[in-house]
Amino acid sequence: MRAVADAVGSTNYSVDIDNQLASLANAADSNYVYDAIGNLIQDKTENITNIQWSVYGKILAIEKAAVNPVDVTNITYTYDAAGNRIGKRVQYLGQPDQHTWYSRDASGNVMAVYEYTGTNLSTDTLRLREHHLYGSARIGIWNRNINMDVPLPEGTSINLLGTSQDLIFERGQKFFELSNHLGNVLATVSDKKAGIDTNEDGVLDYFQAEVVSASDYYPFGMLMPGRQVGMGLNIPGGEVSGTTEVNGYTVPVDLVLSSRGGLQPVEYVASNSIEINGEFESGETDEFTAYIADETYAGTGNQVTGRGMYGTAGLYRYGFNGKENDNEVKGTGNQQDYGMRIYDSRLGKFLSGDPLTKSYPFYSPYHFAGNNPIRNLDLDGGEPKDYINNWVAKSLFDLETKSKIGDGSYILVNDPKLGQIDASIVYDKWTKQIWFVHQDDQNNFFYLRNNNGNNSEMAINPKTNNLSGGSFELFE
Repeated sequence: MRAVADAVGSTNYSVDIDNQLASLANAADSNYVYDAIGNLIQDKTENITNIQWSVYGKILAIEKAAVNPVDVTNITYTYDAAGNRIGKRVQYLGQPDQHTWYSRDASGNVMAVYEYTGTNLSTDTLRLREHHLYGSARIGIWNRNINMDVPLPEGTSINLLGTSQDLIFERGQKFFELSNHLGNVLATVSDKKAGIDTNEDGVLDYFQAEVVSASDYYPFGMLMPGRQVGMGLNIPGGEVSGTTEVNGYTVPVDLVLSSRGGLQPVEYVASNSIEINGEFESGETDEFTAYIADETYAGTGNQVTGRGMYGTAGLYRYGFNGKENDNEVKGTGNQQDYGMRIYDSRLGKFLSGDPLTKSYPFYSPYHFAGNNPIRNLDLDGGEPKDYINNWVAKSLFDLETKSKIGDGSYILVNDPKLGQIDASIVYDKWTKQIWFVHQDDQNNFFYLRNNNGNNSEMAINPKTNNLSGGSFELFE
């Protein structure tokens, strides 16, 4: 691919890739430039002037032409012997460098993330930014933000137990990811919940989760404009022009505010400028602040009060296919680290050739998920992984009837949309979830997820075989 040709002009939208030919000197020029073995080394519209690659196909450094005073100028990466990313350094024009280190276990899973801002670790502050939470797979992140240069207090001596430390437990710092069958992180919720008393009788009727972020994706992973919360693109009443990192948090470069009403941030923040135009109005008792983020910024800006919804990217590290977003390269969610290769979700292609291309000659060397991102996932930038092959037959035990449901074979279910159909109960080893699956005569698959895992009554009533929650939905 040399360039994207599109009828839509390059200046019409800022969230995707439109016509790139108009910005080239002549039709023979290329926006994307490659080295002799097919690794991308330039992306002119993204101001990437050079990409340095290792002999193992890993990006060592990305050089960018800075336009604004807070733009990224250089990004460097370091890896362990197994090829896992263990370090990242982001340099800005006129801003301190941002360093990130990854602590991994023997299998390569990220255990913790450390960060510091500056050029000298001996004088700058090192912070423990994240602890990653796991069950059988990653389930979330615990945001710590602990100053590692401050020693622990002496503690209290307790007879027979030794010395104890007093710790403050704060809710709202643990984010749990909700993902689909492909591992796409669709939403994150915190460990904070709000009790709701609908009739004001002093008894809580239910709890409402605090939603931190929510995202919808196009099939190849690009974020859908206007369908995200907490990804740095939707600040109520505001228009964002570009994003950058300040003290480890992604903030708008320029923010234009045109309206305010209802649930709105109590703090507006940007890295370069905040403009309030003539249509912006606030009430007499409506208090808010607006400021430019500096090296003391703690990630509190652009938050919607009472809902846990944020207009700041970087609150959750992972997105499409559950992979890490490299937001500092091309913007929020536009480039991801798959381990073996780097992916551009707007183009639907990797930046380098497939190291397994000899085994898959029928694919392009830059293909993603076998060009079938609805059915397949890409585990590491290598071969596509058909998640249906992760399914194993499963029987469930119903606690009310004291009997097995399905017994590893088909069962008859009365679906409100499809009528009486046969469905199999399968366990997905990738998502660690139970699914009820129906295949029709045209080989279309319909599925319903069982939210319980050991009792099918949440999805299928064992007495009537009627669905008690939802209906089968076509997914291929």
